[in-house]
Amino acid sequence: MPLYELIADVTCHRPARWHGHLRYAVCIPQQALTLPAGSWLLALPSDSDSAEHLYRLPDGRVVARAEALTGDEARKVTNPQAIAAMESYRTLEQAALDDWGVHVEHVDHSAPFRLIKCPLCWGTEFASVDFGQVWCNTVISTVI
Repeated sequence: MPLYELIADVTCHRPARWHGHLRYAVCIPQQALTLPAGSWLLALPSDSDSAEHLYRLPDGRVVARAEALTGDEARKVTNPQAIAAMESYRTLEQAALDDWGVHVEHVDHSAPFRLIKCPLCWGTEFASVDFGQVWCNTVISTVI
């Protein structure tokens, strides 16, 4: 994969992407991004469905362009160490799997007691004492 160094400012965009969790999905739209001269971009294989040209930045972000970089915008980097460094990027999930054999799953960031229910009344409202106890905060009325 060729590595490029920009010789002029270039405008790219972050590709739109979908995040799905259980029955919900969130679409993050395209975001324009102007890269300054001197930035490095590693060309990535493009999807056959998309005509866009994909590039990865040194921080791992992927950017896209409708057209490939031209000689007026970028020059090819031929330093083998720089190319190896750019090609060695791994996501946290990939590094954990490769190095430790652990699959990383993203956890819902909602309140911890949203999914837990009281075994007596099935309530989901809880009260607590810091570093102490947690108890159901639902008032149950009893008929005598």
